[in-house]
Amino acid sequence: MAIGAKGKIGPYRFYPAVMRSRARLTYTAVSAALGDPRGEAAQKLKGLLPRLQLLNALFRALLKAREERGAIDFETVETQFVFDGEGRLARIEKDESNDANRIIEESMLAANDCDNDIQSKSKQQAK
Repeated sequence: MAIGAKGKIGPYRFYPAVMRSRARLTYTAVSAALGDPRGEAAQKLKGLLPRLQLLNALFRALLKAREERGAIDFETVETQFVFDGEGRLARIEKDESNDANRIIEESMLAANDCDNDIQSKSKQQAK
């Protein structure tokens, strides 16, 4: 999918693929690296940091374009269940979403938009 600097989705295509990742990233590590590009987390991800920063800029452009279209943002509070050693519920904790989570969410929304576009075109051609 080609995405312009202002978050406009251009040409895209779907095809069978396999994703192979050599990096084992966590949302927390990515968020920390993006939040402090000179910090310890960023140093650990040094080789990936430019790509992560590009993804962050892409996320922000997509988010801004979606806001300008008047889309609703359903930012909700997620919870995490914590169990004790015997498997009983010990507590429920608030799970904070960060920009790394939102990068993935915004990317999935963009992919869904493209899929919806294909489905709409397919239905129109069937008529």
